[in-house]
Amino acid sequence: MVAQSDSVSNKAKLLSYIDIGIASKYYTLSYLNRSDRKKALHYCRQSLRYKVTIFNLFLFVKLLVSSKSGNAFLHRALNLW
Repeated sequence: MVAQSDSVSNKAKLLSYIDIGIASKYYTLSYLNRSDRKKALHYCRQSLRYKVTIFNLFLFVKLLVSSKSGNAFLHRALNLW
């Protein structure tokens, strides 16, 4: 679709939609891997790399603040999704 688009603004809009889709997939992966803090942080960082939203930014901050032994806190942070 991007290659067939005739204007630069349409190409930028389509690429933005693609970035939003990729970011949401990584955000979902961070939720699914909530038991492994390292994987959850990795996927959340990848989500922020593609598209910064208030949801993935807030989740990333919560994951950084949580301690490794605080599984209950981590679980609550990921349940915001």
